[in-house]
Amino acid sequence: MKVSWKIIAVFFIAAIIGFLVWYKYAHSMEIAKPFEINSPQLEQKVLIATQGSEYKGILVDDLIGRLKDRSVYIKVVDVSALPLIEVDDYTAIVVIHTWEMQKPPAVVEQFLKQSKNLGKVVVLTTAGGSDASMEGIDAISSESVISEIPDDVNQLMSKLELLL
Repeated sequence: MKVSWKIIAVFFIAAIIGFLVWYKYAHSMEIAKPFEINSPQLEQKVLIATQGSEYKGILVDDLIGRLKDRSVYIKVVDVSALPLIEVDDYTAIVVIHTWEMQKPPAVVEQFLKQSKNLGKVVVLTTAGGSDASMEGIDAISSESVISEIPDDVNQLMSKLELLL
């Protein structure tokens, strides 16, 4: 009987590990390609740190569409570049990330905890149906529904308008 319980326990643990690996692979984000719009010499500068996905790509494109005709330098980077970002170099920073396994990506969490001026940071968190947000962070929560992108961009712009 002891051998059968050991086999069941090993199988159960392997199944859990297999599920977690599959979940991470199936739901992990692509790396967002960095690019810039307008001159970095402009006085107002907006950084958009995002992850790669269809929803986030369309959202960023629409947000840029609303910003690009202004006298604003726009820089888009992947969230993995956040440790290299100096908050004071930007008028506003937009962080767009997915809530993964009940928490934000570690690099996002670390950036937000270490930032001295969160008043410049606008966060949009995507999560599958939940209202996920970090304690003490005023974030917009979305479910990554493409038809809701105009509303999500409007929410981002209303926060950015206060900073620009």
